[in-house]
Amino acid sequence: MGRRRDLLFALCAAGFVAAAVYHAVGVFRPAWLEPAPVWRHALFVGLNLLLAAGFLLRPPFLVWLFAVFVAEQLYGHGLRAWTIWTAEHRVDWTGLVPMVFTPIMLFLLVLDARARRRESAEGRGRVERGPS
Repeated sequence: MGRRRDLLFALCAAGFVAAAVYHAVGVFRPAWLEPAPVWRHALFVGLNLLLAAGFLLRPPFLVWLFAVFVAEQLYGHGLRAWTIWTAEHRVDWTGLVPMVFTPIMLFLLVLDARARRRESAEGRGRVERGPS
């Protein structure tokens, strides 16, 4: 199961690298993307690269940091999607991707953290029991 899990998180990391490339385009060719400040694109280049590394390494604190990131993504992209829908009557496809996939990635991180904690406890000869 560990190799499958590593592959799944490597795919998530690749998604963050793709998002970093998208935002890099926004830094160097802002007219090609939805309007957003260049500084915001630059910020998300760095954030997405850090998240790519985080999904490969999966430190225990990543779950909580990523939960905050997911909340920001849902709020920011959700608000933007609603504005575009009401003003222009079209779907904001670039905003839909993070709104769909980041909550799924958070769910995967939570499952992974629980599995790692359980595997660690078993390795120490102690099994954590769930609620009865």
